[in-house]
Parts: sequence; structure tokens; C-alpha cells
Amino acid sequence: LESLLLYKSLLQQEYNVMALNSSKTAMAYLQKYVPDLIILDYHMPLYNGKAIYQMISKMDRLKNTAVFFLTGTTDNEELLECATLLPQGVVLKSAGKDALMEKVKNILG
Repeated sequence: LESLLLYKSLLQQEYNVMALNSSKTAMAYLQKYVPDLIILDYHMPLYNGKAIYQMISKMDRLKNTAVFFLTGTTDNEELLECATLLPQGVVLKSAGKDALMEKVKNILG
């Protein structure tokens, strides 16, 4: 939760940001709203990022929404699993705030 608030604070300096701390809340939100970008963590309560990404991929209304993973996992198998889903990218939390901002700017223009 602490890192979620940190990243929200960072991103909302330049963007309109909605930060959700559970996959259940995120899916309920996505039933009503279509964001420009979704940032997922691999490790989330209830469903992991892979499962959420797969659910999002099946939602026609989100077909133009960019998705990438911002994750603290260092497990190579989990990182490969993220990458093979073909999101717009995977950014490690350890890469720092600049890497996150660069990825968001590259996607949103």
C-alpha cells in the first residue's frame, strides 16, 4: 500500500490517476471506466497481475487501453510470465521513479 501511494503521488503530478489496491476493486472500476493506461503489479491480493491482465484482455471496451507491469518481483519465471503476455512493457520497481515516468510518457505521449 505504501508503494502504491508513492507511485500515485508521483504520477498525479502530471496525470489524472486512480490507484486501486485490490484486483476486485480494479475489476469493478474497469466495468464502468476506460482508462488510457493500466499499471499492474504481478503480486496483488486475490488475483495476480497475470490473471488481471488476462481478464482485461478479454474486455472489448479496453482493447485500446495500454497495460504494463510495474513490479517488485525479481523471480525470473514471474518476469518471463509477465513478458509473454505481451503488455506494453515490464518495469521493475527497483529501476526507480525515472524509469516509471519514462515508460508512462512513452506510452501516453
